[in-house]
Amino acid sequence: SDALSASTGSHSPLGAMVEQESKGDLSRFDQVAGRLEQSAEALAKVARLQMQVMLGQLKVSGGGDVAGVMGDVVRQTQADRVQNGQPAAGGIDHLTVADRMAQVLGIMPVGGDKPTVQENLPRFGLFADQALRMGISGTQAEQVVREVKSSPDGSLSEPTRTALVEQVVADQHVSYGTAREEVNRLEHSAQMLPNEITAFGMMAVPQTGVQPIVQPQVNVEPDIRIEPQVDVTVAAPQEDGDAVYTEAMHKQAALGGSGSVIGGSS
Repeated sequence: SDALSASTGSHSPLGAMVEQESKGDLSRFDQVAGRLEQSAEALAKVARLQMQVMLGQLKVSGGGDVAGVMGDVVRQTQADRVQNGQPAAGGIDHLTVADRMAQVLGIMPVGGDKPTVQENLPRFGLFADQALRMGISGTQAEQVVREVKSSPDGSLSEPTRTALVEQVVADQHVSYGTAREEVNRLEHSAQMLPNEITAFGMMAVPQTGVQPIVQPQVNVEPDIRIEPQVDVTVAAPQEDGDAVYTEAMHKQAALGGSGSVIGGSS
């Protein structure tokens, strides 16, 4: 047991070796953590270099893109109202519509009294206000604009018209005549929407002349563990120990007898 304690104790050579290896592992982990932090900082710096904020004008053209923006405006407004505990259905003013459109387009206002979207703002505001008052979803609002813009005569399809009328009757508890008038007004406001949206403000754009991105590589050394192996050899006692002891006693007695004979002859 003393030999085993001396071989594996904290002050033994083996214990010192294990302690040194543990400190080495911690040191390697610290180095890996440091390299990971440097890599994250490098990637963030590259991302900042790739984008720059500029003051400018953004144009979105096409009936389909205009429909998508207006659908997102209705969808985002309803989601914000529900999150704030407000009824999803309800009117909206033109300036708020301009702010919502800017958010959808990724444009930041520059301040002042002028809205981000100025051209044709009353038309955009009228459609969004009617859609939100009727309580239709953003998907339905987008579908209305798409059908009106793609139709040769600028009208809704009969299935869409019928579905909207039924929904208005069920949600607002009005007659079919009143519901048809609501849907007709929404159709007319969709016809008045322009095929282009122009927004003015701050926007993030890719920066030209950016150097190629070099992805940092971090090599993590494998975890090295040392499991000490201690061999302890214990000498077992001989089984015929009594026989050896008896034989030794006989030899001692014989020597004693020989001494007496020699002493007597002198």
